[in-house]
Amino acid sequence: MKVRAFLIADAVTTAQGKSYVHGGGITQIAGEFPVTQPILYVLLRLEREDERLGSDHGVAIRLFTPTGEQMVELTANYRLPGEADEDYPLTTDFVGHFEGLTFETPGTYRFAAFLDEAEIDTIPLLLLTEDQQQNWRTDRR
Repeated sequence: MKVRAFLIADAVTTAQGKSYVHGGGITQIAGEFPVTQPILYVLLRLEREDERLGSDHGVAIRLFTPTGEQMVELTANYRLPGEADEDYPLTTDFVGHFEGLTFETPGTYRFAAFLDEAEIDTIPLLLLTEDQQQNWRTDRR
């Protein structure tokens, strides 16, 4: 399987082969620490490469602290369809959300996607104090 999309957003739904994303592509959050994020959605779209049709797989999305400790995890099991058009890419979307995440310290956190326990992609999430965010914006002008 290869990753076709992996992002963090304010909200995500999927229907009829489409992804509806609101506030997608979050890579930075600022606030006074500890900061609590009410809700964060994750979208992971995988495309079949040479996996056997009808095979079973496990998917996990894990959030890690700046020191590498796992904070939370979402998991799902799925089976590739037994029959599919070999000429058309077979994709599978996994959408999940984390509620009430509390980040204790600023730093670079990361979301990591795993397929059958092998890490396949990662998204950095930079958490800044409000002062750091103001300085970051000033430095970029």
